[in-house]
Amino acid sequence: MTPRVTTKSPLFGRGLRFAAFAFAVLAGTILARDVSATPTSITTRPATPTVCDSVGLILAGSIPNSCYHVIGAWVSRIRELPTAGPIPTYAIGVRITVQEPNPLIDIACSALLQPYERGFRLGRLPFGRYLVNAVEYLVPFSPDSSAAPKDSSKLDSAFSVNVATCPPGVGCALLSFAPSDSSRPDRCDGSARPGGTACFDVVLMNEVPVGGLQTEIVVNDTWYD
Repeated sequence: MTPRVTTKSPLFGRGLRFAAFAFAVLAGTILARDVSATPTSITTRPATPTVCDSVGLILAGSIPNSCYHVIGAWVSRIRELPTAGPIPTYAIGVRITVQEPNPLIDIACSALLQPYERGFRLGRLPFGRYLVNAVEYLVPFSPDSSAAPKDSSKLDSAFSVNVATCPPGVGCALLSFAPSDSSRPDRCDGSARPGGTACFDVVLMNEVPVGGLQTEIVVNDTWYD
């Protein structure tokens, strides 16, 4: 963007000087932003997730030198967007806050860009397309890290969660011990949805030490009870 300066003939020379000054200020601003904190990529793990996977979201970026610090990283609640098509669409917001160095401390800083990476656990996600909006805020140094942002950079990305048939998980038996005269139920039940897993308690009430445990598990379908 080139600054526009409108002048009249008597002030033509002064107008040129103002235009040159404005351009120099704008150029300096552009150069400053070129070396500011910048998000560079958004990826997922696994790279092509399905509804069976616990999804991780990874935001990578760079900061100007080793004296800048990432002081905040958070991801917003996932929200579903109104769509007319058969594929549901969701929005995810990511916010990164980078703090400038303390101007009162004179320390040596590496002149090289410093890469960073922040990960967020999203867990299992429903089928659909996910739009990710990442914004990185650059704030001046303040002792309580509450300074207002002076610059920001933005990066948008998207990924999909595909349909898959998830293998059944592994159930569990929770072993505990109790005195032989304790009042315990005769049956220790566990329940789960079809294809799901269940955990149940196994309580040993032996009066003498035992060297092993053998159990029998009976599975009933309540639909036919």
